[in-house]
Amino acid sequence: MSEAVRTRPRGLPCRSWVEVDLSNLEFNLVSLRNFVGVPVMAVVKADAYGHGASRVGVAAAKAGCPMLAVVSMEEAVALQEALTDAGLDCQLLVLGTCDAYEYGLARELGIHVSVHGPESVESIAASAKRSRRDGVAGQPLMVHLKLDTGMHRLGAQVSQAESLVRSLLETESVELAGVWTHLAVADEPDDPFTLSQLACFEEAVSSLQTAAGGWPRQKRPLLHAANSAAAIAFPSARYDIVRAGIAIYGVKPSANFTLPSEIELRPVLSWKSRVVLTKPVEPGSRPSYGRTRAVESSQLAVVPVGYADGYLRSLSNVGEVLIRGRRCRIAGVVTMDHLIVECAPDVRPGDEVVLIGRQESEEITSEELACKAGTIAYEVLCRIGPRVARTYLPGSNRD
Repeated sequence: MSEAVRTRPRGLPCRSWVEVDLSNLEFNLVSLRNFVGVPVMAVVKADAYGHGASRVGVAAAKAGCPMLAVVSMEEAVALQEALTDAGLDCQLLVLGTCDAYEYGLARELGIHVSVHGPESVESIAASAKRSRRDGVAGQPLMVHLKLDTGMHRLGAQVSQAESLVRSLLETESVELAGVWTHLAVADEPDDPFTLSQLACFEEAVSSLQTAAGGWPRQKRPLLHAANSAAAIAFPSARYDIVRAGIAIYGVKPSANFTLPSEIELRPVLSWKSRVVLTKPVEPGSRPSYGRTRAVESSQLAVVPVGYADGYLRSLSNVGEVLIRGRRCRIAGVVTMDHLIVECAPDVRPGDEVVLIGRQESEEITSEELACKAGTIAYEVLCRIGPRVARTYLPGSNRD
C-alpha cells in the first residue's frame, strides 16, 4: 500500500475507499488482446466505470492500447490532459454526439469523433465554415461514422450511409477514420440477432467503399463493432479493433455469460470501509428506517457507507458485507450515509469492512450485488460516488 496514490489530501480519514489494482487491469488487457488477436480500444467513459478515468486511461495507454473511448468531449479533454501530463500520445474517440463547437475543438486537439446522422454532418460543415472564417488552419477532423444496425439508439440509418460518406468526403479538412456499429445482444451468444447485425454492417461497409470511390482514395477506415461480449464470443465481430469496457475491469458482460477457459479476467476494483460503531441489541429488534426486518444477531455494526456513496438502496436487507472474513447481512434499510449490519460479538470499531472484493476466503463481487439489487454490474460500479476515495495500486508500468 505504500506506493498507492490517493485522490484526496493525506491526513483526512476516509469513510470508505476504492482500491483500483492497475496490475489486474494490465493483466485483463493483455489477456483480452491475446485472446482476440487484434488491438483493444479501452472504454473509459463514465469515469472508467467508476474506477477513475485519468489513472485507468494512462495505465491502459501504457499497457499498449492504441485508442481510448469516452462518451463526450468533456471526458475526452480531461483525459487528454492526463495523458499529456504522463507524456503519452494515445488516440481518443468520442462515442457520443458533439455540436459544431465541439467538432471544432476536436479538430484542434486531434480527438476522433463520431458521426451519427445528417445532423452531425451539418455540425461538422458549420465547424469547418467557422474555421475558414476565423482563418484557422489545422489538421483534419478525424471522424468515425456510426451505423445503426439494430440497436436503435445512436447511429445513422444504413440507408443514409452512402450520402453521409459523400458529404463528409466533400467537406474540407475531414477524414473518414472509422466506421462502426454497436451490438445489442452480444452478451447472449445464442441470439441470432448479433449475426444479423454484423451482416448488415458488412453490407453497408461494402457499399460505403463504392460511395467513397474505393478506399485507395484514402487509407481504409478502421472498422469496429465488438464490445466486450462480442469480442469474446463472436470472432467475426473483431474486425480491426475491439472496444472493451466491462471486461477490462475484470467483470463478465452479463450474469449468464460464460467465459472461455482460454481467457482469465481479474477484478480490478475493491470497495472497503471500517466499522465506526457496534452496539448490542435484543434479537428480534428492527433497526433503521421503517423497521423493515427483525434481526437474529445480538450485535449490530454501523458502517459509514450509504446510498449517497453509491451503495444501492435496493440492497436493503439483502446485501452483505465482509467483516473478519465472515458475511454480515445488511439489517434494515440502506440510509444516505450509513449501513447497519448484523455481526458476531467479536467485531469491533475499526475492523475493515469489504463491500466489494475479497477478505480471507470470502469474496463479494459486483455481479453478486447486482443480482441481489435486480440490476447489472455496470450500474453497481458506475454508481460509486465521488466522495468515495480512490486508491491506486501500481501496475508493472509503475503507475
